[in-house]
Amino acid sequence: MRVSNKQMLNSVTRSVATTSEQLLKLQQRAASMKMINRPSDDPSGMNKVLDYRTKIASVDQYLRNIESAKTRVEATVTNLETVYDLLNDAKEIAIGQTAGGDGSGRETAATQIGNIYDQIRDIANTRIGGSYIFAGHQTDTMPFPKNKVITEAASELSGGEYFNISSDTDDYYVWYNIDGGSDDPKDDNPSLGTLSAVEVPISSTDTADQVAAATQAAIDALADFDATVSGDEVTITLASNGDGVEITDMNTQFDLYNTTYNGDSGALNTIVGEGAALKTNAHGNETFTGSGVTGGVDVLGVLETLKEALEDSSYDPVIVDNQVGEINKAVSQVESMAANQSVAYSRLEKTEDYLGNLKLTFETTLSATEDADSAEVAVELQAQETAYEMALASAAAVLEMNILDFLR
Repeated sequence: MRVSNKQMLNSVTRSVATTSEQLLKLQQRAASMKMINRPSDDPSGMNKVLDYRTKIASVDQYLRNIESAKTRVEATVTNLETVYDLLNDAKEIAIGQTAGGDGSGRETAATQIGNIYDQIRDIANTRIGGSYIFAGHQTDTMPFPKNKVITEAASELSGGEYFNISSDTDDYYVWYNIDGGSDDPKDDNPSLGTLSAVEVPISSTDTADQVAAATQAAIDALADFDATVSGDEVTITLASNGDGVEITDMNTQFDLYNTTYNGDSGALNTIVGEGAALKTNAHGNETFTGSGVTGGVDVLGVLETLKEALEDSSYDPVIVDNQVGEINKAVSQVESMAANQSVAYSRLEKTEDYLGNLKLTFETTLSATEDADSAEVAVELQAQETAYEMALASAAAVLEMNILDFLR
């Protein structure tokens, strides 16, 4: 069969193009050390590669979830262990006062209980990464504000004393004007100029209950707040949602307590696998308020009652003894939550180990599917380069032919 020059030229051109394409693929394989650089290299193999990469990415996300949860759980356990120790300290103090004792001893004990109260409340308001860990789902809201103030008689004030409160829209300072002759504290404290003033007019003869009533009336008149009064106690909440406000005492020396839990009972579930989640938080109800817990107690409420019993001029050791029993319940409640969190931490660690091994298996399988053998690639590349050079040489020989070669 006669082969025309054009056919020879086309054949040589196709050969050079094919060899060049194969050389390019081998060069890319040598550069990436991957057998599959595009779907067309191995369609079925590419499907496996994409599947394993997806699985590895999922495992990496689960591991990041676990790492974040471990930090929160570890902090929770540490804080609950501290609360456990503080409650036992409070119990020992209370037991020491059940036999009566003198007034100075009870005063010292009340101060110690007050300090324990503040420490536990601070722990209940612990934040990690800007999130409150005992607030359930309400991680942006302080769960245990001091929103109850216990006032004193006007005779204990000199006039101009104040405390601060905040709403969703504004910050306020609440100050006491005795018999209309007290100076606004803003006159001596220019920084108060950025806060709205709430004046509480009282008489120098007012009792603690009357001071409380005047305080409630002044605050409740503001649209931002709801204030209720019971004896010498004023409880302040936000009108918008009923959350307790944080009262910051500046110089009144009034006692401040928590009465409102601003969080919820939401569980923070950590996704640790496909369709697998683990509760990794202890919310304030099950830990501190006792709400929803069988035989639960209000931890802060127990300490408040104990402190007030120790300060009462009509001291009753029976009340103190009763609080010892309540503290025992609080200790068990906190201990139970600490144990639950320790179990959660152990499960997180075991799941982390399992996922680490699973990821290694996926990576090994992925490597076997897509990684190239360096020695094999080097040999193939050398062979293809030789083939390419031969194709070029053949093409050069054909292209060198002209009409004179046919006239000889």
